[in-house]
Amino acid sequence: MKKRFRRKISLLLAAALSFSMNVQAFAVEAVTVPVQDGTAVTAPVEAPAVLPAETPAALPADIPAVSPTDVPAADPVSGTETPAVTPSAPEIPAPAPTEEEQTVTDPAQTSENEAGVSANEPAVSENEAEEAAGENAEPEATLDGKSGTLANLIAGIEDDKEHLIELTKNVSLNGLLAIDNGKNIVIDLKGYTISGDGAEVHDITGNPKFLISVNGAGTSLKLTDSNEDAAGSISANENNTSCIAVLGGAVFETKDARINVKNPNDNKPPYTILAVDEATKVTINGGTFTGVVAAVENAVITINEGEFNGPVGSVLTGAKIIINGGLFNDNISVDDNDAKITISGGSFNGTFFQTSGKIILSGGRYAENTITFDQNHVVTNVTIAAGYGMVIDNSDDAEYKYEVSKATNVYISPRLDESYVL
Repeated sequence: MKKRFRRKISLLLAAALSFSMNVQAFAVEAVTVPVQDGTAVTAPVEAPAVLPAETPAALPADIPAVSPTDVPAADPVSGTETPAVTPSAPEIPAPAPTEEEQTVTDPAQTSENEAGVSANEPAVSENEAEEAAGENAEPEATLDGKSGTLANLIAGIEDDKEHLIELTKNVSLNGLLAIDNGKNIVIDLKGYTISGDGAEVHDITGNPKFLISVNGAGTSLKLTDSNEDAAGSISANENNTSCIAVLGGAVFETKDARINVKNPNDNKPPYTILAVDEATKVTINGGTFTGVVAAVENAVITINEGEFNGPVGSVLTGAKIIINGGLFNDNISVDDNDAKITISGGSFNGTFFQTSGKIILSGGRYAENTITFDQNHVVTNVTIAAGYGMVIDNSDDAEYKYEVSKATNVYISPRLDESYVL
């Protein structure tokens, strides 16, 4: 029995030595083999020459793999062998790695791999990372039955048909939401808010920051809100961020939305809406607005309804604002000879500034301090349209002192306490 076991050990040692010789040369060693009477015979083994790498010979099928702890050791005194501990399961040596599998990994690569990035894959660009994050982000809106982020849904539109996007949650923009390339979009806020810090619009002098830009001929945005309980809003988070820029001949229309800047009481508040360039058209059919609403460089803004708690102005190179109705609680001004504001209706509580250009009244109601006169009782800060006159209400409870109506023979008395028919 002992001889048979030693034969198996010898075969194991021979296989192990054969495998070692295939991968490297080794120094001369002494091999000690125990004999039956307890003595040991030591024989030197010469180092063989390095041989070409070969696949090691397989062990005979009847010989299980044996770990060093399984080999019985001889007692140095009695020469008897201590019984070996039988392993629970034979160990099978792992196959040698192939050339492709033998890669060296540095610590930096290891940390990348732990984070889920393969060291052999190309680096992901920031834009790709942002797009991937957007695709995996929680849906903010729906478009034609599809859900996604507001920015991704708009970016995916490739035709000039009108598309309705309905918000399903509040939206926090990362930079500028750009609507361009002939896209025609309706956004139903559904009572939710679109907010953010904005980004620069380089097509506007001074590169001001806006949340949303609508740019280019054939491009349009309609902003509405179907929630009857609470109106949605467009709100800037930073003091120097404006809300909506309409330029390049684009069209913007809004109804029932609230558009708010962060610092409406500042001396120079940002824009809630800025219209720029010839053929650019803005129509306001309702909503609440803080900050400045302005038209410049031949743009046209038409206001039919809404509450305006910031200045409304027409400035620079033929810009025009047409006011047919609404509540205006701040200043109305014109600052360019070719610019013009025409008013046919609405209620006004702020001061008018007609420093250059014209503010022409053919209707509307005006608080006491809105209209100024010279010593000859001529209105100085606005122009009454031909065929119209001003009626005065001197009652103590009058909400609006002056009203412009189509009455050519109405004249304001020196004491402004009665009117005379000429």
